Amino acid sequence: MMPSSTWLKSGLIIPFVSLFVVLAAWGTTSPIGSSPDEPFHIASIWCATGKIDEHCLSEKEIGSGRKEVTLPFTVDICFGASLSTSAACSSNGQSIPQVNEANTTLGPNGFYRAMHVFVSSNPLMSVLRMRIFNALLAAFCFSMVLVLAPRRLKIAFIGSWVVTLIPLGLSLMSSINPSSWTITAGATNWVFLITAITSTRKSKQQLGAGAMWSFTLLMALSSRHDGLYIALATNLIAHFALNGFNTRSLKRFAPWIGAALLLCLSLTQVRRTIGYFTIFSTSINTYPDRSFVQWFAFNVVHVIEIPLGTWGGDWGAGGIRSFGISPPPLVSAIGFAMFIATLTVALRQPNKKQLLAFSGAALLVTVPIFQMLNHYRFLIGDMVTSRYILPAMPFVVGIALYASTNTQEFIQGKNTKRLLVTLISISHSVTLYTVLQRFVSGNDGFYRLIDTTSGWWWKSLPVGPNLVWLIGSLILPVALMSWIRAIELDQ
Repeated sequence: MMPSSTWLKSGLIIPFVSLFVVLAAWGTTSPIGSSPDEPFHIASIWCATGKIDEHCLSEKEIGSGRKEVTLPFTVDICFGASLSTSAACSSNGQSIPQVNEANTTLGPNGFYRAMHVFVSSNPLMSVLRMRIFNALLAAFCFSMVLVLAPRRLKIAFIGSWVVTLIPLGLSLMSSINPSSWTITAGATNWVFLITAITSTRKSKQQLGAGAMWSFTLLMALSSRHDGLYIALATNLIAHFALNGFNTRSLKRFAPWIGAALLLCLSLTQVRRTIGYFTIFSTSINTYPDRSFVQWFAFNVVHVIEIPLGTWGGDWGAGGIRSFGISPPPLVSAIGFAMFIATLTVALRQPNKKQLLAFSGAALLVTVPIFQMLNHYRFLIGDMVTSRYILPAMPFVVGIALYASTNTQEFIQGKNTKRLLVTLISISHSVTLYTVLQRFVSGNDGFYRLIDTTSGWWWKSLPVGPNLVWLIGSLILPVALMSWIRAIELDQ
């Protein structure tokens, strides 16, 4: 754990600020209605309290965990008509009432109620404030790992998010999709648990890690029903795979899992999560003309598309934001190559505990995908998207690095660090530009300076899209190097 003086002397200020700036840049890249299912989430946020007021003009239950609500403004996704249609066509935010579906019990309401705090008479600025807040929250949770975790765990953590969450994860973490909190919590919660359990009893480090573990667990439970599954699964795998099932291990872990279950019960999440997994015993054949053999063979052949889509490529119903936005294939190639290279370093001299933990983490990723594909007999690319496994992806890499005898090698060697930072920064910059150009100018297949005459909030912001792209592109390598430097200082 780094002393507080190091934090104040900017050893940790730069990693926090630089990561926040990158995430905030992502928060401005697209208009409202552009992230996955955003019209639904906007309606759920504006009508989160269940009250009829100036923000939610009416609501009526329609079943299946949903309600029909009337918003006092328009959520216009005209830019979804084609890739060449920019968001300049949008009438977003105009004071024309619009009927939308919203959440009642389809998902947890905690995220929506928290975002409701930022609701105002200006929908555009309200959404922007929500995105900036989620960017700040993610940067804070990530940076607290640098403050609290031991050095070896910090190395595993930076390796876990750098090679899995850039660029798609960054774009979602600064969105108003509930996945924002699920990804942030999934990437950090297990780190805080290991830190709390391995720290000196009742030390500041243990108390701080325990508080952050509770906070990120609450984020997971408040955002999506699978947040409970991800949090508990990563906690169980991380602890018992590394420490075994002996009496001492159980005693140390019992208070934490007990606290988690009490929190779950208080939020009525257990019942819903059990229902979430009933699809193992039932099946809805969405496409009766497909035989089991056809379904199984297709998905086995195409299963690689799910992890490839986590880097933003148009694989397995992937893509950045919504509406089929996909960066050049180079982005997915770089992301997947860095992912494989990191796991190769981590697993070069495997040990029993590491293999057990890594196998559990791999199952953690594959089980949710299998359950959805099997339940509806979907084919990969139908409705099951890569972002569903994104909250668990950092854990797969992180636990393999943490349990490795080669953990230190990940950040050793100047050439290795430079290559990692350079390649990831290039893929990030290209993706950020792709999204900005798509919504501001329309994607015509060529890369050129973005037209700055577009509408939405650019007319109200002191910076334009080209400057946002430049700042986001230049600050990411600064963020990555500052994170590595902060770990190197913690000797």
